[in-house]
Amino acid sequence: MKKYLFFLLINLLPFILFAQRGYYSIDSTTYSGIKLIDGGDLNFKICQIRKGVKKIQYSPDQVKSYGFNDRRFYKAFSLEVKGRPERYFLQSLTVGKVNLYYAVIEGEKKYFLTDSIRPEPIEIPQLLNTNKLFVESNLNDCPQAIKNMPYVRTRINYLKRYIKDYNSCADRPFLRTRYGFEFGATSYNLSAVNYTWIYPIPGSINSIGFSFGAFADVPISSINLSLHPELNFAHFSASKSFIHVYDYDLVLNSSAVTLPVYLRYTVLKNFLSPFFQIGPVYSRSIHKNSTLYQYDTIGNEIFTGVIDSRVLQNDMAGFSLGTGVISNYGSKYSWFAEANLSKMHNIKSNTNLYNRYEIDFKIGIQF
Repeated sequence: MKKYLFFLLINLLPFILFAQRGYYSIDSTTYSGIKLIDGGDLNFKICQIRKGVKKIQYSPDQVKSYGFNDRRFYKAFSLEVKGRPERYFLQSLTVGKVNLYYAVIEGEKKYFLTDSIRPEPIEIPQLLNTNKLFVESNLNDCPQAIKNMPYVRTRINYLKRYIKDYNSCADRPFLRTRYGFEFGATSYNLSAVNYTWIYPIPGSINSIGFSFGAFADVPISSINLSLHPELNFAHFSASKSFIHVYDYDLVLNSSAVTLPVYLRYTVLKNFLSPFFQIGPVYSRSIHKNSTLYQYDTIGNEIFTGVIDSRVLQNDMAGFSLGTGVISNYGSKYSWFAEANLSKMHNIKSNTNLYNRYEIDFKIGIQF
């Protein structure tokens, strides 16, 4: 009995995982609340329905459209595939003046447009960014769309943003992959979190340093989100005098490579485009020196002891958030300015003597 139940569970598991509530339409009749089976790329060829233990399949000739409750919607169209007409379900991506559809056909990802005048799908060429004739023939009533055309890639997020902007004829540049360089000044604050060490340390240390580096900005969604990794070289030096029974001077020198990875949201405008970003940051020291000088006065003489302090550690990690503006985003080269706040701590908890707070101000260029 147990073996039978186990066998039954294994066979039902794919339907438990992939059967979702939805609806389908045949002619003018819509059936809702039914269980649709999500077949992945098979969704473009057949509509699969679960009725009890039975699985029913409909072709694009039998079903006009169907959709899942998670808002995925498929509509049947006739296409020409390798010189012969075939029916496919195309997935709706964007609805408006122009509708954007998607399908995997013969193993290839393809995208299509329809509108009220041309209800039959028009395939978007693979190299849309170099096909000005296609844009001028099908999207010619929005000058900004023609201007943004060189930056569009035939990928789902790019096309969804592009067609949404076209439908509203948004007067703004197009988010695209960009690279650049930056340099700036940084205000450092080291705040003690652990005083139980083999020698005394000051409660806080403040310093000013500098940084320079390079970055990439890569769009990852249809709502102007991008992944923004950076590689920066940062340097600071500081000294701090304090008293703990004896007089002390702590002298620090640090050079490190920092790796922030931001999730950035950009509000695209023609002149100044503000952005907001947040993400983790990692720092690895490539040179560090921290020396503690102890002064002991005996009579008229001062004796100095030198301790190789371990205040600065090799690896730190934390998070960072910031904001800034980009000028003339739509041009080939754009200047920007930004400010970020970061908090980091030593990765090894037994030597986490200081939390490090940073406020950096940067300027740079991207292309």
